[in-house]
Amino acid sequence: MNRLSYDLITFDVYSALFDLESSLQPRLVPQVEEGKARDLLQEWRRLQLEYTLMSTLLARGHVPFRTITRRALDVALHRLGMELNETEKDTLTTAWNDLVPWPDVPAALSAIRGLGYRMAILSNGDVDMLAAIARRTGVTFDHIFSAQEAGVYKPHPDIYHLPTNRLNIPPARILHVAGSARDVMGAKGAGLTCFWVNRRGDRVLDLQLDADAKSDTLEGLVLYLSRG
Repeated sequence: MNRLSYDLITFDVYSALFDLESSLQPRLVPQVEEGKARDLLQEWRRLQLEYTLMSTLLARGHVPFRTITRRALDVALHRLGMELNETEKDTLTTAWNDLVPWPDVPAALSAIRGLGYRMAILSNGDVDMLAAIARRTGVTFDHIFSAQEAGVYKPHPDIYHLPTNRLNIPPARILHVAGSARDVMGAKGAGLTCFWVNRRGDRVLDLQLDADAKSDTLEGLVLYLSRG
């Protein structure tokens, strides 16, 4: 597809652009035994995503992502038999504002900007959380689209329709760059073209909702866009 067919490229944040393990596991090590830090991070992330789904399905009003993140940490600690004080838990929750990009991110985003694209973040994070970490990518995004604005979390179609509703861009002219299988299915279900930065070699549950193209690095997206 010719690059002019895309009026906007939207990016997932917490999988496609940022390395959660490298960002958060070192923050956990001073608080818990090194051998248990990875287990805690995995359980924390799993419960965080589970709570986003529950929040949307319960339809009792939007629960902020920061609140979800903190509550998920509380439950993860409980299930793994660990204890941290309130200050330590606050510090770990705030660490989501200071994540580390994958090594290929700054150069790839700069190259995409050089091709003339408008770029936006489309993520579950709260607006202030996304604004804080966006600065670490080395580029300025044109827009931030947050679940906070949609009132629902991925993979609900409403969050993927935010660019259309706010900017009046047809879904067919938006390319969403997903970082997870769930994000791919959400984007495709909402009618977007989807490129999957599939860093872990995962696959979608429903192949009818698979990505239009994929690569294990963001550099693959640059090649995809450069070829038109």
